Amino acid sequence: MKGHKKQIMREYKFDNLKFIMIFCVIFGHCLELINGNISKNIYIFIYTFHMPIFAFISGYFAKYNPKRIIKFTYMYLIWQTIYYLLDKFILNINTNIQYITPNWLMWYMMAIIAWTMLIKIFDTNSKTIAVLLLLFTFILSIIAGFVDSIGYCLSISRIITFFPYFLLGYYTKNLGLNLFDMKDRNKIKITFFIAILSITLIYFFTIKDTIEFKWLYGSYSYNKGNYNYIFKIMWIILSLYELAIFTNITSDKKINLISKIGANTLIIYLAHGLIIKILRYKIPIFCYGECTNIILALLITIIIMILFGICVPELLMQLRTRIKSMRSR
Repeated sequence: MKGHKKQIMREYKFDNLKFIMIFCVIFGHCLELINGNISKNIYIFIYTFHMPIFAFISGYFAKYNPKRIIKFTYMYLIWQTIYYLLDKFILNINTNIQYITPNWLMWYMMAIIAWTMLIKIFDTNSKTIAVLLLLFTFILSIIAGFVDSIGYCLSISRIITFFPYFLLGYYTKNLGLNLFDMKDRNKIKITFFIAILSITLIYFFTIKDTIEFKWLYGSYSYNKGNYNYIFKIMWIILSLYELAIFTNITSDKKINLISKIGANTLIIYLAHGLIIKILRYKIPIFCYGECTNIILALLITIIIMILFGICVPELLMQLRTRIKSMRSR
């Protein structure tokens, strides 16, 4: 009974965390459409942590199951087609349908498929081996930046870049590998963490004005992205600290609408891009001053989350109920 209660609390914690992250995803995509230094700085801050944490959450709930892989593959094929139809016939973008290079945010679905398949290889019952494998994947992600040939095709670059966070989430759930528990009162450990975080923040503050958006996408080699492995290492350190902070401060209690929306982040993630693309190519709504545009972006983000996180799921649930009742007759 105790284990059951613990599991429920943990799920609410991750529902609440997913709410925060999906808010950052949508708000970040809105900020892409806004010009200005404030928007740029908020955008860069969001991109230092939101996808690493989402990958961590996906890994936390991941299981190696061929049926799940097939399910994710079907979803990728369907939504990749939907985005192609949107581009071709509504946005009038000259494009051809293909499934090798994901359309924009569909890279994450391809990554989920690849990461779930990789669980078979990286699964272990040893915490020591798990830590070594995590170090290996982080080192591999740093080395991958030297290879110009990997990029958007099959999302290989992003799959490699964010896989360590997915694996960290998987080990956290299945091995109890909690590397970032801030409740630990070990003074030496806390002092070391603070020192490394300070160095990282100073580094990012120093290069703040030279940071480009694409540095944080995980899609470019150092040569093509015009950055270096030092930035990559510092980014990894910073993102892990941010992961530790968010996972420790997020409530593990049910918070009505927040937890409810957080439970539906997949459909929000897949569908919100349709609206963002229409705003980008057809409806130039962000045509005011920067501060007004940011407030407008916040409102649009909230509307999208309510629409796809509450309204659409409830409509689908009602539709399923009616179909079942019709069949039972």
